[in-house]
Amino acid sequence: TLNSIGDQTVSEGSALSLSLAASDADGDGLTYSVSGNPGGSLSGSTFEWTPDSDDAGSYEVTFTVSDGKGGSDSVVVGITVVAGEQEPGTFVRVVSGGRRFAEFSQPIQARVRSTVFIEVYEYRNADRSDSTRVTDFTAALSLDIGTLNSNGVRLTTVAGMTGTIEILRGEVRERISIETVPSSIDHLVLAPDNAAVSAGERVDFDVIGVDRFGNEFKVTGNIGWHVVPPELGEIHARTGMFTAGSASVEGYVIAVASKGLRFGDTAVSPQGSAKVTVAAVPSVPTLYPNYPNPFNGETEVSFHLAEDAEISLRVFNLTGHVVADLQKGFLKAGKHRVTWRSTGLSSGTYLIRLHTDRHVETRKALFLQ
Repeated sequence: TLNSIGDQTVSEGSALSLSLAASDADGDGLTYSVSGNPGGSLSGSTFEWTPDSDDAGSYEVTFTVSDGKGGSDSVVVGITVVAGEQEPGTFVRVVSGGRRFAEFSQPIQARVRSTVFIEVYEYRNADRSDSTRVTDFTAALSLDIGTLNSNGVRLTTVAGMTGTIEILRGEVRERISIETVPSSIDHLVLAPDNAAVSAGERVDFDVIGVDRFGNEFKVTGNIGWHVVPPELGEIHARTGMFTAGSASVEGYVIAVASKGLRFGDTAVSPQGSAKVTVAAVPSVPTLYPNYPNPFNGETEVSFHLAEDAEISLRVFNLTGHVVADLQKGFLKAGKHRVTWRSTGLSSGTYLIRLHTDRHVETRKALFLQ
């Protein structure tokens, strides 16, 4: 007969020990076993279990004694595990530009001269519903991206820097990577800012945003383009690709940034302009500078024929060997474009030569890998 054992209550992290006792009228040897074991161990007649931090709950454990001859007896013991005192946890939040960050696998982009706020919280509940902000932590910068203060980090005025803020509190170590990015746009710069072109020639303008600290970045999208005067030429409304008109005229390409641009939250729409001079239609065959130059991979070669002609457009290296035949044969008068792809060539200076029966013109091109 197995002696009765009352129900048990134990806290998480505390040890529970039960001694089993039984008697047998025949004096046979007794063996003890357990079923419904929540994770404890039975050694002889002693059951021991120390519940883990996530074992809170109720369990029914059955203990059985047998005499090896078919005789047995069992008792069921209810074990209640009470949640123990939870160790406090710590988590970090970063506030930058009105946005909150709690995951730091990627660098956080923050504007120059802004403050990156550091918030550290302590909690005990798993859902963090009892979070309390604390100040007993230390912070350190791995790079001079700014200065530490009581709120967080006041960033430098230089964009394009990446540094790490390390937060330490007890056993918690959080590393937060910060990348400085430009402030809101102060004004625009066009590249190129001065272009002399021939009638029908194309120029691709890029827009560079400049903040009040002099940081620059390429601007795309939501740009309004204007040509003054209209006879200067036409410009693509979205890409900034300008095509010169046929008149000999001087004027400006103007870009205006609207809202919705990256770093473009400025009350005034900033502008930028580039001076453009359109030359008269040439009276002789004309070879224009390739674009872009220097180039990597491919470049566009443009030329103008004043009249119908047999032409040869070739590329030479500086030793005089031909490395590319770009165009050969009869062409009508007017503007022509050819793309030169520099496959297999080494970096260096090359000569582009336009040859007609009455005219030869050469220009230099710089290929950079």
